[in-house]
Amino acid sequence: MSSSIFLSAFLLLVVATGFIVVFFIRKHPEKISGFKLEGSENDIIQKTKWVNLLCRMIVTGNSLTLIGGIVAVYLENVLIFSLLVSLPVPIGIVYAYSKKDRRNYTRKSNNNSLIIAIISFCIILELVGLLAVSCHATSNLDVVTNKDELVIKGLYGTNISYRNIKEIGLKSNLPDIKFRSNGFAVGNTRLGNFITLNDSHIMLFTHSDSCFIRIVTKKDEIYYLSCQESDETIKIFNEIKKHSRSYKMFIATRWRN
Repeated sequence: MSSSIFLSAFLLLVVATGFIVVFFIRKHPEKISGFKLEGSENDIIQKTKWVNLLCRMIVTGNSLTLIGGIVAVYLENVLIFSLLVSLPVPIGIVYAYSKKDRRNYTRKSNNNSLIIAIISFCIILELVGLLAVSCHATSNLDVVTNKDELVIKGLYGTNISYRNIKEIGLKSNLPDIKFRSNGFAVGNTRLGNFITLNDSHIMLFTHSDSCFIRIVTKKDEIYYLSCQESDETIKIFNEIKKHSRSYKMFIATRWRN
């Protein structure tokens, strides 16, 4: 849940920035377009058409980013989210400038520098966002052992009810991975859905290369969890076992009564 909120907030920030840029272009086209809206009536019409094309390309890219970003957040696919946030608007701007009539430039104008600065700012904003997503994904394991369930926070986060846990144990290594079906992997960090060599589906929330918590649910869902440090992993393992045991004892007592 927290990862979805984080990605949604960043998505809205990027989209809002795009619409602000469009608003600024329409208000001050001479500062953005690289030329002044002056000359013959035909020249002004052609220049206005190009400004409208630039705005349409940004709005179209923004719309693709918004719609696709929402779908990517829903599917919890960070890679698709990153591509949709980074590519549509810059591609639209490049396309618009490829259609620009070079004769419309003013020699005494520094507007080209302003254009480059604006595009660079948008790209830097997106890169900062991607870096933030990456840092958020590669941070340490964040779990909460509530009374009734284990809450795994962050990207691909989920909840595991203690009543559904069939097996829990410590493992020294992960099964061999064939590929990730909808996951994220950087260094020792692996998050999301992966497929093993024997075609088993597993869910990873691991941040190390050794000492993993393995949880199997009654639906045969398999989870692996680990912190960056083995001591922290063992501590969380003991916490899960304690809460799981307490929950089952509580259910058994209530059933006898």
